[in-house]
Amino acid sequence: MKAATRWPRTIEERVAAIEERNAVVETYKNWEQSLTRRGFLALFIGFAAGMTLACWGAENAWLLAMVAGAGIHPFHAVPALSAQSVDEENG
Repeated sequence: MKAATRWPRTIEERVAAIEERNAVVETYKNWEQSLTRRGFLALFIGFAAGMTLACWGAENAWLLAMVAGAGIHPFHAVPALSAQSVDEENG
């Protein structure tokens, strides 16, 4: 394995390092926006909310939990709105 250096010496090495980093970032970005991730989040939040509400003895606990699980989807728009507001502030 190639030893990590803080600053590649040549322009070609710098470009290669940037392209490698961009590929990793693109992979993470694709995962963040994937329907699979959103589904896992909705299921986990719904299950956790359902268990909590059931332990508290809430009426219709699992129905309320489905609402909580489905409610995660609108929050995926928040980063886009935040980025837009930052762009507007910066001119």
